[in-house]
Amino acid sequence: MLYDTKKKRGIEVNLVPLINVVFLLLIFFLVAGTFSQIENYAEIDEPLSKTGEQKQIAEIIITITKNDDIFLNDNKTSFLFLDSALKKYLKENPNGEIILRVDKETPSQKIIMLMRNISLYGGANISIATES
Repeated sequence: MLYDTKKKRGIEVNLVPLINVVFLLLIFFLVAGTFSQIENYAEIDEPLSKTGEQKQIAEIIITITKNDDIFLNDNKTSFLFLDSALKKYLKENPNGEIILRVDKETPSQKIIMLMRNISLYGGANISIATES
């Protein structure tokens, strides 16, 4: 009788490729999530206008979203910092133009308060951005 003297090897599972794929997927979703947050930070729905005229690039743009987030030239800010930035800007540029981009669901009291503050600091050139 002949016996097989070779040892049978057990089945080996190599986990290295699986770990590589899991880490690549993790990195992909982290990067994709970061880019999606950057792109949609100040998305607003501007009111419609039939009689508006298109302006060239403004000196300062203030954006208010429907979630009451405030952006000064695409940088998120607070009302306190906005007031100090407006004072400084209007002191240096008394005839400077200010464009307000507000969501159509933003309460009008907030817009009026902002426009009143701008006029108190000496701002006279205020425009409200709309969709045509």
